[in-house]
Amino acid sequence: MASLKQRAQALIQGGKLQQAIPLLEKACKSKSVDARTWYLLGFCHAHLNSLQKAAFSFRQSIRFDSQCAETHAALAGLLAKQRVWPEAVSHFRKALALKPDQPVVLNDLGYCLQRLRLPDEAVEVYKRALAIDPRQPLANRNLGLLYEQLHQLDKARKYAELTLEYAPQDVEASILLAKLDVSDHKEAHAAERLQKLLRHKLKPFHNAAVNLELGKILDRSGQYTTVFDHLKAGKKAFQEVYKITPDSNLAYRQNIDRFSSVFTPGLVSSWSSEALDEPAFKLAFLVGFPRSGTTLTEQILEAHPQLSATHELPVLVDLSNRIGQVVGRPFNYPQDINSLEPQEINRLRQTYFQSMEKALHGKADSSRYVLDKLPLNIVHLGLIARLFPDARILVALRDPRDACLSCYMQTFEMNPAMSQFLDLEDTARFYASVMGLWLHYKGTLRLDCLETRYEDVVDNLETAARRLLEFIGLSWDPAVLEFYAAARQRRVYTPSYQAVTQPVYRGSAGKWQRYETQLAPMLSILDPFVHEFGY
Repeated sequence: MASLKQRAQALIQGGKLQQAIPLLEKACKSKSVDARTWYLLGFCHAHLNSLQKAAFSFRQSIRFDSQCAETHAALAGLLAKQRVWPEAVSHFRKALALKPDQPVVLNDLGYCLQRLRLPDEAVEVYKRALAIDPRQPLANRNLGLLYEQLHQLDKARKYAELTLEYAPQDVEASILLAKLDVSDHKEAHAAERLQKLLRHKLKPFHNAAVNLELGKILDRSGQYTTVFDHLKAGKKAFQEVYKITPDSNLAYRQNIDRFSSVFTPGLVSSWSSEALDEPAFKLAFLVGFPRSGTTLTEQILEAHPQLSATHELPVLVDLSNRIGQVVGRPFNYPQDINSLEPQEINRLRQTYFQSMEKALHGKADSSRYVLDKLPLNIVHLGLIARLFPDARILVALRDPRDACLSCYMQTFEMNPAMSQFLDLEDTARFYASVMGLWLHYKGTLRLDCLETRYEDVVDNLETAARRLLEFIGLSWDPAVLEFYAAARQRRVYTPSYQAVTQPVYRGSAGKWQRYETQLAPMLSILDPFVHEFGY
């Protein structure tokens, strides 16, 4: 066994990880296998991007030796890559308990805490990392990014500048400084900063990020002729980075389209809500196409003292992905929705309520409304109607052309939904799939729904706010008119955070007209919806 491990180690040192794996696998089958052998196997799999195999190997290593900080940190890093944030945090903490002075591990823990929406803890952890190594670029940059999202812009600038002092080529710190320049109304300075970056050969990801940010800055400063040059360059680079193809985007849209065939009038009329348990709290959902004013609406409503909002927590999405696990039987979503028994529906409801209470850290109780805001939960309105027939549903509308333009101009964290926004036609076709499904639901589901228009909110905030509160069942409170003041005191988790921490801005309505020529590929696709929604 020793010779197998030794030979494998020699191969690993020589960069021949693929050749080392068979030797380590054989060694792991030996009766004398130890923690280090399993660790080395995990190391090889991790570097070859076989994440599941790597995680299994690291877990086996921990079974043999639970006191190895290196293995806990390695497993935590894998879990973070897979976005399993709570378990990643647990193993990072174990690694630090065994070996406290690890600035890189502290930085990684801070990032996971950010993703779990625990900003205060994240700040503390980043500062611990910097107390050990003040020159660590990652911790400085991440702390700067976090302070920006907490609207502490002076601190954000301080840490971005420190990052560049220690790592002059850090592109993300430069982008952050450009954003801060814009916040200070120094658009020309921000554009110059990013244009300098583009004179150098950048990695495709950074090339994409810089071009997209520069496009938005040029739009803001009124230099409309060159905006789309940068947007298209950025989108093309992201397509290459994430290997996005027209076929993969089409497959995702086709999956949305099939929801219409599942939720038919006959199916919906057979549903009964008589056996449902009492809800744990009053519930409203805020849905719509991305960039249709959902964040603005959420911030207005959350300024009311009797409402708590979720800020795009994917609680319902997670539930839809594990219905079979919750009900304890194979389940094909959404086709099997009609087969749910009353006791299974109640089990799913309780799972949802418990997850929401945990996510809101005790802010969800029977005396308050909870607003579950996640735009693309609009796809899951059939599930919502089945599980929560008494919920209030707010559907955000915006001129389809403005909504799609805004989506195309944004930089989103990439996933199958957000990849639709890397191409103009795909953006419009995605809108057609999502909002076409809404029109089907509107005529089929028995839900208490209110369509709210972004343009109405920015034209007359008080009238729109009164209408929203009345629909939900909340009394009038003038605090909602100064929602931006409350928003500054909390983190906003969407690209809209800068806008919703200021008084209502009216300049985005009709923005698509500036780019009518460039938007030609999407306009004919959107026309039916423009007319349907009265734009």
